[in-house]
Amino acid sequence: MTTKKKLLFITPTLPESGDSGGLIVTLERIELLARRFDVTVLAITASEAAIRKCRERFGLQAVHHAGALRPRTIPGLARSWIEGLPLAIWRNVDPAFLDMARSLSKQHFDITYVDHWLMWPAMQELAHPGYRVLNLHNAEHLLFVRAAERARFPMRQVLQSEGRRSAAYLRDICRSADELHFISHTDMDEVMRLGGIETRSRAFLPWVPVDDGSYGRFGGNALFVGTMSWAPNAEGARWYEDHVAPLLPAGLITDVAGGYINGTPPEAPHAQVRWHGRVPDLSPLYQQAGVFVAPLLSGSGIKMKILNALGRGLPVVTTSLGAEGFPAGWEDAVVVADDPQDFADAVRRLTTDRDAWQRAAAAAKPYLQRHFSPEQFNQWTEQTAR
Repeated sequence: MTTKKKLLFITPTLPESGDSGGLIVTLERIELLARRFDVTVLAITASEAAIRKCRERFGLQAVHHAGALRPRTIPGLARSWIEGLPLAIWRNVDPAFLDMARSLSKQHFDITYVDHWLMWPAMQELAHPGYRVLNLHNAEHLLFVRAAERARFPMRQVLQSEGRRSAAYLRDICRSADELHFISHTDMDEVMRLGGIETRSRAFLPWVPVDDGSYGRFGGNALFVGTMSWAPNAEGARWYEDHVAPLLPAGLITDVAGGYINGTPPEAPHAQVRWHGRVPDLSPLYQQAGVFVAPLLSGSGIKMKILNALGRGLPVVTTSLGAEGFPAGWEDAVVVADDPQDFADAVRRLTTDRDAWQRAAAAAKPYLQRHFSPEQFNQWTEQTAR
């Protein structure tokens, strides 16, 4: 009988379901790793429902969780400066969580898979972490650098400072890891530009299965799905509502799902933008949609919302930043437009030109299947498990 290697998976949240792009990547990694390793999870947040569901689905050895995310406040920002940590990292170094990590030091792990740069301090508390893999969901420093470009004083200065501090911290932890994983070659290149990182690095594109359901229809609504607590989604939704929606044909509705900006429904939304908040089932919205829109102006990494739309056979209109990191060939299913008028024209064309819509819709699922399968990551897990 062959004994599996022991792997500790450290993540901010053990998700019950993939409600956001980051959670989708986390669930994908757990599922594929659990096929080859005995996986124990350490998380800050893990509901009883998520623990039960993930243990049943993936056969996890154990789930440990403790602590809470510290609030994003001005005093917290000052504390993070004093302690020499980027604010995003400081918010995740809850003492109870670090104590929980230290309590695992009696155990020996062959591999510690750190799912997100936020979790590196917990890994440092382990006495026997084994081979240390850092999985980066984004080129993290770029989130602050790009957000600063569109911010006003004094927020611009705060974001620029966080960008510099994040870049320095990220460079240091990348140097000390045994292996780095990225979800796109673009992210990998951006992090390597920080300099002095000689750690073995690999890019594994996310795994997004094609949905066999029937979605999308010519002449349907435009649809944007994104967690509005994520600043780039909220920023893009505002830009779309203020600058793109007024240029669309009368009667063309854009459905927006994934919460509300600042947690409350907009008081005076554009007449053609319909806000749904968080919905338990997105299927009806995908079925009514003719085109998926991803008006992203900042952020980093592969955009899972776009992959989910392609997996349902929907044409996509996005920005250059939205298509960042996509392998060649996306042009048949995805239209890129950065100017509001160009963006609106692309949406109008895909909702009024049947031939253009059919060509783009037909290319969506094949593109996803060609590039976003688990094959390469499965090969890594198989080789590492030996």
